[in-house]
Amino acid sequence: MTFDRSVYPTNNQTWRILTHASENNYALGAYNCYNDDGVIAVIWAADRKGSAAIIQLFPWTMHFQGAEFVRYVVNAAHSASVHIVVHMDYLGVLQHLNGSKAAGWVAIVSIYIHAIGYAISRATVPWIINSEVFSMSVRSTCMAVCITWQYLVNFALTRAVPNMLISMHSYGPFTLFACATVLGLIYSTSSFPRRRG
Repeated sequence: MTFDRSVYPTNNQTWRILTHASENNYALGAYNCYNDDGVIAVIWAADRKGSAAIIQLFPWTMHFQGAEFVRYVVNAAHSASVHIVVHMDYLGVLQHLNGSKAAGWVAIVSIYIHAIGYAISRATVPWIINSEVFSMSVRSTCMAVCITWQYLVNFALTRAVPNMLISMHSYGPFTLFACATVLGLIYSTSSFPRRRG
């Protein structure tokens, strides 16, 4: 993904700090602070480590803490010996946040549907394979290997799917996973003794 740097003003401190971090390959902390304790902790840690930081304030912070808290955060940021950016990107666009509530519910429901589908399908595979295929003498070792393999594959999928969505378009990974599921179904129904026939 490329960004057009010409659209950002050169006097924007946040942009300058993020650009410097990107060009010099280091991470920059961005912290959501909801009270003065969080602000003090972030500024103290940034001063102590000599690192810039971003303090993010969201609409509910403004709603519950008020303008006085924002003034306090800005004054505290100015008193730091390092660059502290106060980020208030969403303070003026509450109507946009309200529009995203439906998307949040869709995401939550999708996670639960995935969890239920996973629990009654692939999550049970190591236990089925162990109970049907391996003898008691090696079952515990095989169980450890199967579960480790399952978690490694899950980790690899979380790392690979975003790149797959970009390179294979939105339908590609799902087609690939559907084919893998069909192959797994054929394997499980034909290979396990109690499932055959």
